[in-house]
Amino acid sequence: MRRVPIVALTAHDAASYKDVCVNAGMEDLLSKPYTLEECAQVVRRWSTQGAARPAGLPASDALSSVDATAVAALRRLRGAGQPDLYPKLVELFRAGSSQALLELAAAFETADLRAAAAVCHKLASSAANVGATAFARDVRTLEQLCAAGNAAGARERHARLAAAHPALIEALRQQCLRASA
Repeated sequence: MRRVPIVALTAHDAASYKDVCVNAGMEDLLSKPYTLEECAQVVRRWSTQGAARPAGLPASDALSSVDATAVAALRRLRGAGQPDLYPKLVELFRAGSSQALLELAAAFETADLRAAAAVCHKLASSAANVGATAFARDVRTLEQLCAAGNAAGARERHARLAAAHPALIEALRQQCLRASA
C-alpha cells in the first residue's frame, strides 16, 4: 500500500521551514498566502510521483528550496541607489550550474571521480552564493562521495541533483520576480 503524501501548510516562510518539515516525514510544504495554481501544482506533483523516496536522500523538493534569509542578505549587499545584483547572480548560477551538471555527467562517464569532485567544489560554492543552501549541502555530499571513491553513491546523488536542478532554477527565478513586484 502506497503512503499518502503529507504536505504542510504554514504561514511561515517556506524556505526556513522546509528542512524541518521534510525531516519530520512530510513530503512538501505550501506557504500562505498561496495561489490556487500553486496549490494545484503541489497536488499534481504528489498525485503523479507518489511519496516514496530512498531513505537517506533529501527530497527533490528540498533540494530545490531557496533560503529566503540568505537571499535577503545578498540583496542588502548593494549600495544606496545601486541596482539589485541578485538577478544577475541567479543568471550566472543558472548558466554555470547547467554546465557543471554536464561536466559531472561527463566525469562519471569516464569514471573520473577526481574531476567530478573538483566540479562539485565550485558548484557547491556557487549554489550557496544564490541562497540554494540545501542544493549546496547535497553537492558537498556528492564531492565527499567522489573523494571517497564511491562511484555508485556519487552517480545516485548526481541523478537527484540533476533532477532537482530545473525546479531550483524556477525557485530562484521566482525569488527574482518577488523582489521586482
